[in-house]
Amino acid sequence: MVWVQSLLAFALWIGWGVWQARRVPAWRERLLAMSRTARGVGGPILLFCGAGVMLGGLFLVQQMNGLQGGALTPLAWGIVILIGLAFVQSQIVAGAMMISLMERGAEENERQS
Repeated sequence: MVWVQSLLAFALWIGWGVWQARRVPAWRERLLAMSRTARGVGGPILLFCGAGVMLGGLFLVQQMNGLQGGALTPLAWGIVILIGLAFVQSQIVAGAMMISLMERGAEENERQS
């Protein structure tokens, strides 16, 4: 049963990631309005915080005995889904922040040439 739960959660995470990745171009102006420092520091922090949330959430599930009888309890499964979504979101935003640093740098290099 845990395999079915895992595959369903994975499908949700991938679907969320695809949907959010398609929205990144709409975030471009907001990201470029942030300072280079905020994007340069915020992106890597989000990468690590997302991983911390994921590992912390999985530790919580383990501590609450969320895996029983070969399946996740409904509460544990919900937590796993939510922490996975939070992880995917943090990775997408962090990546978009760091890519925006490269885009702005490339635009400035073109203007100087």
